[in-house]
Amino acid sequence: MATFPFGINNRGHVVGFYLDADQVRHGFLFRNGEFTTIDHPLAAADTQAHDLNDRAQIAGLYERGAGQAAGLGRSAPNRLGDAAIRAHSLAEPW
Repeated sequence: MATFPFGINNRGHVVGFYLDADQVRHGFLFRNGEFTTIDHPLAAADTQAHDLNDRAQIAGLYERGAGQAAGLGRSAPNRLGDAAIRAHSLAEPW
């Protein structure tokens, strides 16, 4: 397993991805000492978070299958772990 940070905003929130034991990439948000996994529900395998702004809006990508990637945009909920994740793909609404 390994962790790859990609972006940090002015508030110190960090995004990136980590590899699990099966070498699948999962996006993450590290904010206020809490680590949250970001997986797009349509991802065939990988989800990656690449950057974020000071409002914790996250940009990245996910793999749709057969090597096809799609854009990922996510607005972080007010509470980490909130089941009502507000996000969308550039290709398909989520």
